[in-house]
Amino acid sequence: MADKHNIPIGVKIISVLYYISAFALGLLGILAIALPQFVPLPIPGVTSQIVLGVFGLVIIGLGVLSFFIARGLWKGKQWAYVIVILFSVLGVINDIVSFFLDGYSNIVLAGLLFNGVIACYLIFDKDVKRAFVGKK
Repeated sequence: MADKHNIPIGVKIISVLYYISAFALGLLGILAIALPQFVPLPIPGVTSQIVLGVFGLVIIGLGVLSFFIARGLWKGKQWAYVIVILFSVLGVINDIVSFFLDGYSNIVLAGLLFNGVIACYLIFDKDVKRAFVGKK
């Protein structure tokens, strides 16, 4: 576990991004649950309220997960460090697959760049390694 005073500023920035994501996901989930009448879904036998309610709960759950990951990174928890690397690498893989299946897209390339930078920073930066893994 890292000392909170030795957490690199880049990791703190990533943590803040996860906090922002947590807030946005929570808000989206609440809106999905509270406002289903504004989003009609053409699914026979299933009401929009049920679909959006389940969607909202899943999104809120992801928001809670993002909050705990952000908090873990901020406090220098190794488990949060590993999860962010895992999510970033999976994001890179997803973006590469999307690029080849769906073709060129600025969103796909931005996601690839964003996830790639985070993954490389967390994996290869010596200060991050020192803070979370103890390697010098």
